[in-house]
Amino acid sequence: MNFKKRLPLLSLALLMSCAGSSLAESDVPNLVGKWAGKAEGALILKGAAPSQRVHATDALFAITYSLDFTEQQGRLVRGTRTSERYTEKVVCAIDYDNESIRCTDEDGMLDGKLVNKNEIILVE
Repeated sequence: MNFKKRLPLLSLALLMSCAGSSLAESDVPNLVGKWAGKAEGALILKGAAPSQRVHATDALFAITYSLDFTEQQGRLVRGTRTSERYTEKVVCAIDYDNESIRCTDEDGMLDGKLVNKNEIILVE
């Protein structure tokens, strides 16, 4: 096969190899909006009592909360996290499996799982 016949095939192969990575990025879930969630975690006290700026008061806890994501750029998300006790800023990154999520709030880090289109479970 001469070069003139190979050129269209090579061009198509190059186009498809570049398009593959950009098409995969479109699978990133859009998290902008309000989410309900549950969290389990452990609290480390630096003094006699927990600060007012924490979601839980027990050493080992399970809480419910809401996440209000207001901005997303690719895999990065920003918003607020609200529980019965406290509201704080949160930033998150969606992992490459499009199911796991890593977050940082004002006083700690959280790992989580996107359970479905309306629920995220976090471990603090």
